[in-house]
Amino acid sequence: MSGLSGGFWGSPEIIKIWRNCLPIIGLTLTVCLLGSVSTFAASPEEITVTGTREAGRRFDAPESTGVIYGVEIAEARPTHPSEIFERIPGVHQVWLNGDHHTTVIRQPINFNPLYLYLENGVPTRPTGFFETNALFDVNVPQAGSIEVTKGPGTALYGSDAIGGVVNIVTPLPTEEFSGSASIEGSSRGYFRGLFSAGGRRGEHGFRGDLNFVQDDGWRDNNKSERQLGTFTWTIDPSPEFSIRNVLMVAQVDQDSSGSNLNPDDFRNNPKKNRTPISFRKVDSVRFHSIMEYELDEAL
Repeated sequence: MSGLSGGFWGSPEIIKIWRNCLPIIGLTLTVCLLGSVSTFAASPEEITVTGTREAGRRFDAPESTGVIYGVEIAEARPTHPSEIFERIPGVHQVWLNGDHHTTVIRQPINFNPLYLYLENGVPTRPTGFFETNALFDVNVPQAGSIEVTKGPGTALYGSDAIGGVVNIVTPLPTEEFSGSASIEGSSRGYFRGLFSAGGRRGEHGFRGDLNFVQDDGWRDNNKSERQLGTFTWTIDPSPEFSIRNVLMVAQVDQDSSGSNLNPDDFRNNPKKNRTPISFRKVDSVRFHSIMEYELDEAL
């Protein structure tokens, strides 16, 4: 009987049937696997605010949005935005010279003006041209959360968000007064200090986040200094009404080196800077106030 059974399953007709079914079985298993991964990645409890500027479950949003929360950002303490943004599937950032970057979302590396950069839903840069300095004066290491919408943004952002939306959400004051400090450095002239403090008293909440960086760089004439500050004052006069005032100040002074090394320099003197006159200087102050009022659900 076993010989007959083996001959039956090994017959040319059965082998032909198996060959025809294998692509269907493989496709079915792939769909099931992707479905399980998607379900795991998009937890119904995750909240996003980028799509409509109102807090909503990521599971219900008709878009693909990746979220990184403040706890993960604080644990990572990214030196460059790419060290935290690339934790979102479909998002890649090329670490260029200094604090420059090239963002690509679900696309090959390019320099096209496709992305809209926001801070608490407010654009930080004019749109319509590619910007390698879009996160120069944004306090990424001390953000409350990061949201990246992959693909075209909602009608709220229109043609300014062709390839994606990057939204940096600043942190809110803690319920109790508390503070934190982080100091790091290296033997090559790198230093960074991150300081945060805040809390609530009555209907008022206060928070300050300071980010100081000095980096001598590993190439000639490639020094960078950055001072960033985020100050938040919240007012909650009633459970239905809240006001959030946010002030951001930044000063960036960076010597930039190009990548135009010849083959001999690349092999024997990679620290050489052939464009010592190039630099970036940024002095910026931004302020916005967000007022929210929750209407009666019966309306």
